[in-house]
Formats: sequence, structure tokens, C-alpha cells
Amino acid sequence: MKNIILSLALSGLTGFVYAGGHGSRRYAPELGSQPPSSNSRRESFCSRPDWLNGITQNGSGFGDLDDVDRIVVRKDRKEMYFFHFDDGKVELLKTYKVALGFHPEGDKGKEGDGRTPEGIYTITEKLGEAKYKHSKKAGGSDYHRALKLSYPDSGDIAAARRRGVRPGGEIMIHGFPNKKKLKRALRGDLSGFTERERRQFAFENPMNLVHPYYNWTTGCIAVTDAEIEKIYKAVSKGTLVEICPMYPEQP
Repeated sequence: MKNIILSLALSGLTGFVYAGGHGSRRYAPELGSQPPSSNSRRESFCSRPDWLNGITQNGSGFGDLDDVDRIVVRKDRKEMYFFHFDDGKVELLKTYKVALGFHPEGDKGKEGDGRTPEGIYTITEKLGEAKYKHSKKAGGSDYHRALKLSYPDSGDIAAARRRGVRPGGEIMIHGFPNKKKLKRALRGDLSGFTERERRQFAFENPMNLVHPYYNWTTGCIAVTDAEIEKIYKAVSKGTLVEICPMYPEQP
């Protein structure tokens, strides 16, 4: 049952998000365990892997989302962290498990490569479901809420132009596909299902069997519908989102 639903889901979902190319960014871990300064808005958290490991493993990060100043995504752990700057200190507010693009390793190289971009971006738009806004152009989304990122930036565009490829776009933090999109993605032959399984398939969200165990997006960062509801309410446009590369394994 699970394998059938997974194959249906992945075959339909891979066309949902139009992901783009990205210029290469590398994070040297020279800053190690030094904490970032809350006074420098664009200071990299990813360049401090030792500090990041410490603050995300000390039992914090399970409180309420409030006054989010920075979002950090770690590809190697498939986790997203929400930070607040408080009196010169950096406080971890919340941690969520995420799904990434179906080719999670490596930076974006071109449109449609299935990779999630790496670097520092900002949230430019907050999108509701298309059924609320009647069209994506009017501020709707194919997903249950979405936060659009400022990808591609000028560096991404220039890097793509040098390589002779298109940078793409529409990179977001989003929830599960909305009902119309999910139904279209999972349409298929259900003749082999029992009546009970058909009812379950119709009324329960089969994405729960996929997420977050599989990287099912084509470049975006996905959470559950319940999680994106909280994120959507707590995070403002202009908030920085930093996506870390895969850190090399230590010997």
C-alpha cells in the first residue's frame, strides 16, 4: 500500500514546483564555534557548523514561534531552524523536519535539476492557496500556504547566464499540495485497493506517508500543513532564509 501511494505521489508531485538554477556558493567552516553577531543582519550561520551543531543539539528549539529574525535550513539533517536575536544573543525558537528537492546534494545549477538552492535569501511574498485568491497571479499557491524566496538573485542570474542556462524560479517554503493539485497528482488506477483503502486514500492525506522521509519537491523546502500555518503567521516578509550546503563528514 505504502509503496503504491509513494510511487503515485512522486510521479505526480515532481512537476509541481518550477525550480531554478543557482550560482555556486561554498561555506568554509573557518569560523567554527564562533556565534554569529545579531548586529550583522546578513552574517552567515552556515559558516559556523560547530556553533550550529551545538545550539541545535542542546534540547532547545521546541517552543513557540515568536519574533523570527532568521531561518536556517540544513540539508544534511533535513531540518529548518527559526532564530530570534535577543540582547546580542541568538536564541533558537523552533526546529522542523523538512523535505527538499529530489536531488538534495549540491547547489542549484540550472532550471529543473531538482536541487534546493544554497545561500542567503529573503522572503518576498506570503501566498495562500489558489482557491482563496482564484489564481497564482493574484497571490495564490498550489500548496497549502507558501513563503516565496528571493531566488534567483542577481548572482544566480549572472551565473546561469555564464553557463547558458535558465535560472528558473518559484522557490518557496510551503506545505502540502492543495486538494485539487494533490488529487491530480495521485490520479491513477485504484482497482487493486480494498474498499477500506480507497476510503482512506480519498479522505486522508497520503502525503503523510511520503513526508518528510522522501525529498519530494523539485527544489522547494516543504513542511506539513499544520507547520506551515504556524510559520505563515509568525514570519514576516523580508525575513532572511539561509540554506546550508551538505557539510562534509568528519573523519
